[in-house]
Amino acid sequence: MYERADRMTYEGVVSLTNRDLVSWRPRPGVQPPIMFEEFMSCEAIVRADPRWQDAMRKRGVTDFSLARSTRGRPAGPGRRTTRRPGASPAR
Repeated sequence: MYERADRMTYEGVVSLTNRDLVSWRPRPGVQPPIMFEEFMSCEAIVRADPRWQDAMRKRGVTDFSLARSTRGRPAGPGRRTTRRPGASPAR
């Protein structure tokens, strides 16, 4: 679990049999996977960026609700983690 107020990741182990919290400890320096709220925030930030909007207009996209940003997507099974040859570098 990531506690924003503490800026700390915590690890908990529970017993499903006993319905009990077995252990709970802070994990300094550990970054949990991206949370849904973070992914949605990233998309909103990209859509609000005038540079991104200009780039979309140059490509004929004026209704930004039809475009999707993949900037905040984490790498995972089946996801590319490196650039394609000739692709623009991520900024």
